[in-house]
Amino acid sequence: YIKLTIVIVLILIVAICLLGQSRGGEIVINEAKLTVVDESGDYQLVKENDVYTVRTIEGEVVYEPVSDDAMLVAREGYIVDQVPSGKMGVIDFLSGNVIFVPDEDDRIETGKTGLWVMEKSIEEKDSIFVETVYYILDENFEIALDGTLFEMVEYTDEYLYGGVLVGDNYNDMQKAIKKGKYTPSAKKEYCVVNNKGEIVYKTSKYIHNMKDDSIVITEEGDYIFLNIYTGEKEAAGYEYR
Repeated sequence: YIKLTIVIVLILIVAICLLGQSRGGEIVINEAKLTVVDESGDYQLVKENDVYTVRTIEGEVVYEPVSDDAMLVAREGYIVDQVPSGKMGVIDFLSGNVIFVPDEDDRIETGKTGLWVMEKSIEEKDSIFVETVYYILDENFEIALDGTLFEMVEYTDEYLYGGVLVGDNYNDMQKAIKKGKYTPSAKKEYCVVNNKGEIVYKTSKYIHNMKDDSIVITEEGDYIFLNIYTGEKEAAGYEYR
């Protein structure tokens, strides 16, 4: 009887796993093919049977993205999706209006903090190399941070952080590109930007990661959390590399 009970229990566990799928820490019964891809405010971008839709939390479909690379952003009601020209732009998915389309071949990397991180790839004339830099737009899609350029940008819900190309800025880069030659600055520093577009911390040390108000840097070979406002430090695990 004990063996029979164990077998029955195992069968039930397997059946539940087959019927359900993990989604945000929950087991979704009878929705094995429904996956929450992205969330923003009261909306979710979900994938069901290889079809993407934006739905309310209650499940009402309000928008059907064109691109599989569509993503919700911090501004509720906005989505990055393919526009009629074929480029990726920002769309108000409640009205269907196109709000913003990047210039040239620039690409929207993210809009998760309310700011817009833009990626620009630069092909040098008579060269096989492609340079990639990043710049920031404010909530109105205007150049932010006086055109500061980054070699890389990461983000949390509240902050952007990454490596700044010291001495470079967006306008000078555009002028150099028109002349056929732009070489990113070799001098780097690292900074943290809040969601108002303000640089709130600078350091010469590489920022490995960030959690809440603390960045992860290395000191004497050890990873530590450093609070950018108080300066307090504590040990950080290797998972924050």
